[in-house]
Amino acid sequence: SLYAMPVGTGPSATTSGETKRTTKGFDNAIVTVLPPLDFSFCDLEDLSDLYRVPCRSGKVHQRNVSHAVEDTSDLKDEDDDEEHRDRPDSKSKKEPEEVPKSSKKTGFTVYACTSLKLSNNQLCHLSENIVPVLRAVIVNATAALTSLDLSFNMLSTIPSELAEFPHLSVLYLHANGISKVSEVQKLQKLPKLYSLTLHGNQIENTRNYKYHVLWLLPKLKSLDFASFTARDRETVKTYEMFFKPGEQATRQKR
Repeated sequence: SLYAMPVGTGPSATTSGETKRTTKGFDNAIVTVLPPLDFSFCDLEDLSDLYRVPCRSGKVHQRNVSHAVEDTSDLKDEDDDEEHRDRPDSKSKKEPEEVPKSSKKTGFTVYACTSLKLSNNQLCHLSENIVPVLRAVIVNATAALTSLDLSFNMLSTIPSELAEFPHLSVLYLHANGISKVSEVQKLQKLPKLYSLTLHGNQIENTRNYKYHVLWLLPKLKSLDFASFTARDRETVKTYEMFFKPGEQATRQKR
């Protein structure tokens, strides 16, 4: 892991003087716990806005990166390069200024995170650029991202491109405009997904909504912030037996 440290390594200081929290991973390595990257309430209308809008909070990996860079996995961390900088140069470490959306030559900031908050914006369509944009602004995004908050936006569909982030385990999609429960099927390609929110969408009014979602995603542990019980899982078996949702889905496709 990019941010893994050997056992016995204590907390280290960031460029801002803050202390990095650490935790022991499954392999007994001590891994840095990165803060969430927060772009909530930023009036984002398109994901490309992430190139120009500064985040509310997050761990900066590198600033002023060229727009030509699409894969940021090999970029060097600012913290790693700190000891090689002269003191006068450290003044250049300012928060990136907001620049016109049409400016293509302006560099952008790359962040290090495992959790991304994009809630309370005006995002409508993500399929076209979610993969290239997140790969550009988050170092090693496809492997690192485990939590994504897209709640309180204007999404009418679930982007199938989320499958490009196979380690996603938490996904918030509540308070959008998703109307077809069949959209949930796209999330079957996320093998580690265990927590999902969909309340506040029209699909919440679908008959047997809760059991249909669990039937589609049997590995889920919670839906809409409520944990599934053993009884819920038994009820899903009954639901499948009597309502035959698989056959209904096949007929609808025809």
